Amino acid sequence: MTLNLGEMADNAVPVATLVEGEEAQVEITKVDNQLDNQEKPYLMLTLSNLDLDGNYADIREFVDTGERTPPFVKNEADERKWRNTLATKMKAFFESFDIQDEDRNIPETWEGKTGTIIAKVKDDAKYGLSNNVKRYVGTPDGA
Repeated sequence: MTLNLGEMADNAVPVATLVEGEEAQVEITKVDNQLDNQEKPYLMLTLSNLDLDGNYADIREFVDTGERTPPFVKNEADERKWRNTLATKMKAFFESFDIQDEDRNIPETWEGKTGTIIAKVKDDAKYGLSNNVKRYVGTPDGA
């Protein structure tokens, strides 16, 4: 079979963005352990939209492991505030994807989990529109 790149390009379906502020069901399809420019670890998640009717771009979500100190942390008060923000985000993440206590420190077990996010659409001058996570939606009862 000969690949016809011109025909393929003519039939391309534009990549869609999610609706800003609305809920979306996503699946964790990839978890990468990476290092930042200071050799501190973080996780990069790939979240795929479960709406099969749209050609949605995947979401690349940075997950801070708490082992690096962001440049905006200048004192103990900043550190406490940053750690609490990180803890709150991770609590909602674990609730949204139903990640149990025993799996919270084993990111490899997160692949295939599904959860709910509130979508954020970012418009970057260099890369155009991209889907992002505004926040994770935890369990309805907060448990």
